[in-house]
Amino acid sequence: MRFLIYIVFLSFILISCENDLETEKLNLINVDKSFALTAKKIGTANAFKKFLSDDAIQIVSGKETKGKLKIYENLKNSFSSELILNWEPEGVNVAESGELGYTWGSYVVMKKGSIKDQISDEIIFNGKYLNIWEKIDNGSWKVKIDIGSISQF
Repeated sequence: MRFLIYIVFLSFILISCENDLETEKLNLINVDKSFALTAKKIGTANAFKKFLSDDAIQIVSGKETKGKLKIYENLKNSFSSELILNWEPEGVNVAESGELGYTWGSYVVMKKGSIKDQISDEIIFNGKYLNIWEKIDNGSWKVKIDIGSISQF
């Protein structure tokens, strides 16, 4: 009888952990979607400044930039008010510990249209991205490593 109780107890623990992991995956992909929406609202550089960890690393087409403020400055100089970075996460995974996770998807850089905040059909370039996230002390997620590849037309 004790053995049966032990098996049932372990089953509940495993199901609980699996549900927690699925919930955390959903939370993380929603954070990435919020990151993308924030970039549309307040600009690419400002969104990255808000969602990156202080010691973040960005690797885009082989070029490495270290530190949130340096990444922010590079993006501020690269993304004029006429360009917008738009992305959509396609997948997510979270470590069993719940402390690290990653999202990936596709992005496009487009020119803004003549009407404020309207996006034109003119794609400047596009590519794929991978963001590695870490959960910080307050329970929120921050991007630790941002990797992007640029596709050529």
